[in-house]
Amino acid sequence: MSFSAYGLPMPEDDYLETGEEVDKSQIKTGDLLIFSFDPSFYYGIALDEDKFIHVGHNGVESSAISSESWNKKLFGVRRIKQ
Repeated sequence: MSFSAYGLPMPEDDYLETGEEVDKSQIKTGDLLIFSFDPSFYYGIALDEDKFIHVGHNGVESSAISSESWNKKLFGVRRIKQ
């Protein structure tokens, strides 16, 4: 399976320009969340307005966007339309 089949480019740096920019207060299920961990970025997919999935140290994890550690790193939100 290719990420391009879902409209996601490779490499991941192109995710910053993929889809449409969404205000952080308007997060919906399926939105691409971009977190800044200078000098690189980390990505997750929104499950709802406060939960998202991402790849962690123990595989796929679910976390709260509103937690202090994640919220302060949230760089942007992109909505991918098919």
